[in-house]
This record gives sequence, structure tokens and C-alpha cells, in this order.
Amino acid sequence: MAENEQEKYEGFDRRLFPRLDVNALVEYAVVKILPLKEKGASRDISAGGICFTVSEDLKIDTALSLTIHLPDGGTPVKAKGKVVRKIEAATGPGEKKEYEIGVEFTRIKAKDQERIAKYVRQSNI
Repeated sequence: MAENEQEKYEGFDRRLFPRLDVNALVEYAVVKILPLKEKGASRDISAGGICFTVSEDLKIDTALSLTIHLPDGGTPVKAKGKVVRKIEAATGPGEKKEYEIGVEFTRIKAKDQERIAKYVRQSNI
């Protein structure tokens, strides 16, 4: 990522898409290992991507197939994405490690991307 591209992702006001803290079920599968599906809990979402917690130590640039169950009650959103950020989440002694991953959508239908954007806008009011 070029230096000037990185700048637009620093801080809420500089993001390409506004984010919303949301607790949504996310089902994911590593593209090369389909059809094995795992589940994670989202932390936030935007029209450009989603952040959620996983128990796997996924590498940056790992391609994922996603099914996102938004709290708006509509049909699940299906998308492809890639891991662009990973942080080890704080866990207690003896607990299984968890990772917070940021996934950038690489393929999503325009109507689903607009649905997410609308959900974020309406929920931020």
C-alpha cells in the first residue's frame, strides 16, 4: 500500500467507508480449504470490509469466503475478502488464543455493499 493510500485509513474521519460497531455472526472459510467453515463474532463493519474475532492464526493476505448475518434481519451477505490486519486478542491464562482480523472485501455484490453502507448510516444516526 502506498504511503498516501495508508493515510486515508488512519482515524475515523479518514476512512474510505465509515465503520459501525456491530455484533454479527460471520461464517468464513479459507478459499483454498473450502468447504470447511468456521464462525467468528464481528467487532465492526463498513461497506469496504469487516473486523471479527477468530481462533485461527490466519496470515495476512489469506483469501476468505464470507457469509455475514447482519442484525437487520435480511438474507446473509456473501462476499470474498482478504485478511489485511491481524492482532492477537487479549485472553486469560489458559484460554485459547484468539485473533482480531480486518478483512477487506475483494468481491461483493453492489446491492450488498450498498445494504451494508445503508445499515451503517442508519445505525450511526
